[in-house]
Amino acid sequence: MNCDVNLGLPAALAAKWAVGREASAACFPEDGVFFLQEGFVKEIVALSGLCPEAQPAFFAAAAQIRSTPELLAFAWHCHWRLNVAPAAINAEHNPWPPKKADFTVMGNQFFFVFPILAALPRLKAYYAERGIPARILADTLHDLDVWAHTTYNLHGVWGYRDPRWLLNHTAPNLFGLGRLQFQFGKRNNPCNTWHQETTGQVVIFPPDGQRATEDGFFAHEDEPQAFTTIYNVDTDQETVTGTPVRPDGRIDQHPITLSLQEWKQPFVNDDPMITIHIPAGAPLEFDACRDSLRQAIAFFPRFFPDFHFKGVQCGSWVFDPQLTDYLPAQSNLVRFQTLFHRYPMVNGSSWQIRERVFGDPELPLDKVPQKTSLQKIVKKHLQEGRQWRSGCVITLPEEIA
Repeated sequence: MNCDVNLGLPAALAAKWAVGREASAACFPEDGVFFLQEGFVKEIVALSGLCPEAQPAFFAAAAQIRSTPELLAFAWHCHWRLNVAPAAINAEHNPWPPKKADFTVMGNQFFFVFPILAALPRLKAYYAERGIPARILADTLHDLDVWAHTTYNLHGVWGYRDPRWLLNHTAPNLFGLGRLQFQFGKRNNPCNTWHQETTGQVVIFPPDGQRATEDGFFAHEDEPQAFTTIYNVDTDQETVTGTPVRPDGRIDQHPITLSLQEWKQPFVNDDPMITIHIPAGAPLEFDACRDSLRQAIAFFPRFFPDFHFKGVQCGSWVFDPQLTDYLPAQSNLVRFQTLFHRYPMVNGSSWQIRERVFGDPELPLDKVPQKTSLQKIVKKHLQEGRQWRSGCVITLPEEIA
């Protein structure tokens, strides 16, 4: 079967996807593509809990591919590239368009979901081999429903906005454990964490020589500098001195000194860490989120005993400490922040909060939606000429248990 990989894709990307098409065409199954058969599609729907409103569009998307020779050949080729071909091919010829690209193919809003989830049999076998409960696979694949709703809310059609995210599920490098999702990660952050075991106290120091604003954030190039951060480890004196991050997640311009005899670093860059992903959907209820963290601390040692993580980390717009200036102390988001040690993100900006709260980070302020109290807060802050700042958090395993 001929595999015309153009199908409306930009020429440069069509050329990247075309790599290996002779090999994929040679193994095209004339008796039907397994991951587009109705039974397989129904299994995806059942596992993911795709909502009834989106199901007709999902089944129609699969039917369109089955009945359109060009789409069928391309879907098989995508499966071959993603799940069969040597990894070096995709590493050298990255087939994915930029994030803002249109991921539809001939108008099909779910197209890439099917070849990506063709890995489901392998994924189920992987879970079974490690003894991971099937319910965790189902909770993880629920992202299909979450992102289908996101696409509908943004564009008024059921689809999947960024199917590349599903590659984390099939790797697998993502596990849904209650309200939150968790990934294998590594520490890669310029800020430095210190821990006093006797008291359990944690202090975070930003790197040395960073421009900081009066309100305790890393200054952008166009912002005035109020002070410069300090960080110095003196092995002769056995001390570490720096401008610490306050419990509210902002940098304090007054330096402090700690004794290296009492304070140790629980992790450094490149150490293994559990990385949190916060899916959209359900509220960030404090007890549910705390339970997710507890599940993660138990999950990885049980099913991945060789993954010796040193802590849990995350970076997100939801950890901007400025949100606490507007929201009540008992709000879900504010209470969620208190589960962690907060600190500023280098180059933290308004981009992500605008994307997640408004749906499009480039919408002019006079056109952003104002349906929720959070949308109104975000707009007001920006109208006052202020920046939002995505923030970072960490916590140690013993603090969760």
